[in-house]
Amino acid sequence: ARLLDQTGLDPRRLTLEREETTIYRDRERSRRTMAGLREMGVRIVIDQFGRDSTQLVDLATLEVDGIKLDHHFFNPELVEETVWADRVGTGLVAIKELATRLGFDLVAGGVESEECLALVRGAKIPVAQGFHFSRPMDALAMLDFDPTTRPDNQTPIRGAASTSPASTKSFASDP
Repeated sequence: ARLLDQTGLDPRRLTLEREETTIYRDRERSRRTMAGLREMGVRIVIDQFGRDSTQLVDLATLEVDGIKLDHHFFNPELVEETVWADRVGTGLVAIKELATRLGFDLVAGGVESEECLALVRGAKIPVAQGFHFSRPMDALAMLDFDPTTRPDNQTPIRGAASTSPASTKSFASDP
């Protein structure tokens, strides 16, 4: 609250990502902290969802606005294996439906290849981010960033660019 007051930032323009593992280190403290931040208008997203042990009942009771899927869902070495890709694709569709019904934003994190992006598109997940689109960059580089091209080779990215509520550059999976 003090930093928001000092900077004058509108809390509704801030999204904080909380790693799944940190939520469960002290569950009650996490719940109180996230509830307090949300009361101020700050958005909360569970980062690295699916990496550890979020229970389905927690999704209904945690004070969060969205989930960002862990990069392990999009392992580029495994995504080429048809059985693995089919199973993960089915799981992603189920997670997408769950997120939609709970009113959560959903981001596919760690998308590193066109094959991984195909899984995201197949599940109709609206936002993806990862090295497939761009490497991390500082704020000054973001000012010159063209989200319709890859900075490394300036080749077009298939899919419309968008900015996630998390104040990070993310890219829509639907063309």
